[in-house]
Amino acid sequence: MVLETSESSIVYLPGDCSRLINLVHDCLTMAGFQVNQSFDLREAMASQPSCTCPYHGAQDCTCQLAILLVYEKKALPVTLLIHGNHDSGEITLVNSPGQVADATTTDHIISALDTLRATSDPS
Repeated sequence: MVLETSESSIVYLPGDCSRLINLVHDCLTMAGFQVNQSFDLREAMASQPSCTCPYHGAQDCTCQLAILLVYEKKALPVTLLIHGNHDSGEITLVNSPGQVADATTTDHIISALDTLRATSDPS
């Protein structure tokens, strides 16, 4: 489990990535954020029934990538990338010179996502 920002992973969880997207959405919504999913790779690839995975080389790509825009009050949205496949998923918080994330909102997001980390920790 990792906790970093600046386009680094903040949460890595075993299990299906599509399930992780729903968990993150629900977790942040329950914490009072407005969450909008702006991209879903599986939906974008729906018209491509067979696609060799450029990342893993598998005959049928099982990767998932979702982009969530997370809003808190009047602050600009913070972008979360959720990437993975049927085995695991990784959440990345985008915080770069081109897209600076509000520090307070970022802290609140990380605190909210701590519940996901806590429930996935084997210890």
